Amino acid sequence: MIKIGAESGDQEVLDKINKKSTVEDNLNIVKLLSKHNISLRFFTMIAFPFNPNKDFNKTLSLITKARFINPKVDFNINIFKPLPKTNLSKIIEDSGFRFPSNVLEINDIFDNHVVYPWHKRNYYWHLEAFIQIYAPFANSHYYKNYKSSKRIL
Repeated sequence: MIKIGAESGDQEVLDKINKKSTVEDNLNIVKLLSKHNISLRFFTMIAFPFNPNKDFNKTLSLITKARFINPKVDFNINIFKPLPKTNLSKIIEDSGFRFPSNVLEINDIFDNHVVYPWHKRNYYWHLEAFIQIYAPFANSHYYKNYKSSKRIL
């Protein structure tokens, strides 16, 4: 298995975080590895502070496209967590977020269900729904096992 930090399905986000690959590069890798029967795992983050809804939707779309190309594609999705003293720190602080002032507050940043000021909706709920309900049907082999009358459209 090859593991790749795809990070986002939104090219604007990839450009802003200085990722040296494109969304198209990530899909081409899926096609290439599929041709050679090699499994792939994408590591992604969603809800970057630039345009979190667009980023969320495009990243899930990237994963869906990848799974249709190669059903062996696995994925790991995390909600973007702000870190101090990074290139994004200024943008994050401008949105109203304040970094912890002591060690005891640091754990709050990594809490699994923190809603950050730039969040536009409950990404945790939508992400869980994607993983538990939609993602299995993005695998064409899984999907084809259901009779047409029971398939989710």
